[in-house]
Amino acid sequence: MWLRKSFCILFLFTLLSRSNAQDSIYNEGWSNTNLFPFMGQTISSTDSFEICLKFDTARAFCKPHNGPIMSKFGPRRGRLHKGLDITLNIGDSIFSIYEGRVRYAQYNTGGYGNLIVIRHSNGMESYYAHLDKILVQPNQDVQAGEFIGRGGRTAIRNSPAHLHFEVRFQDHPINPEELYDWETGRVLNDTVCLTAYSLRYPAVGSGIYGQSPNSGSRSNSSKVYTVRNGDTLSAIARRYGTSVNTLCRLNGIRPESILRIGQKIRLP
Repeated sequence: MWLRKSFCILFLFTLLSRSNAQDSIYNEGWSNTNLFPFMGQTISSTDSFEICLKFDTARAFCKPHNGPIMSKFGPRRGRLHKGLDITLNIGDSIFSIYEGRVRYAQYNTGGYGNLIVIRHSNGMESYYAHLDKILVQPNQDVQAGEFIGRGGRTAIRNSPAHLHFEVRFQDHPINPEELYDWETGRVLNDTVCLTAYSLRYPAVGSGIYGQSPNSGSRSNSSKVYTVRNGDTLSAIARRYGTSVNTLCRLNGIRPESILRIGQKIRLP
């Protein structure tokens, strides 16, 4: 009897802890009208956030739309393109990448057009822009792979219809290709450690475009790391909030490669 009561108390404590964690995620910086609710908050050079990217099957990552990428994250005409543009036809189905809760679902005048923003249980947010139809409501809970809208070209002037897709953490944009393999639709790592370097791209600058990658950076703008004694690829990846696969791709090396002291490693 005592063991059973102890188990019940532990079970309830676990449920309450999870509930409090979820409440924090869906309360802090929560706004249905303010697109960037964390504006004004700074990311310290010592801050780090361990983010889960791989969940169980029911909550697994789902591509928002299975189309080719027509424009990648990065500099475009002197400004930062803060997401991926994915080719589609008007009316194509758009899906939530993870489970979560809709924070924003309305027309946005900052260049996004019809826009859905979903906050996920790992704290990240996903943005789905230029939609023809919005099929969810603010504060609605959604599942991974749930049909949330139809692709379109709202607020687009000189480009064909596409989905503009972003991933952000506390308003700061992150390159989705640093987290996911868009060919296979799989996550690159089970977790990612987000640091001041990972979140170096500021949220300032309205709409899809903002400052260039080197403007307003919150951390060292150097793109090269010099290997020191005891360094490993995984340690460097964690330090700069990226993945071993990304470092290998940028440097033409393999995950099992032995690093040399003084070796230069390109960073994303």
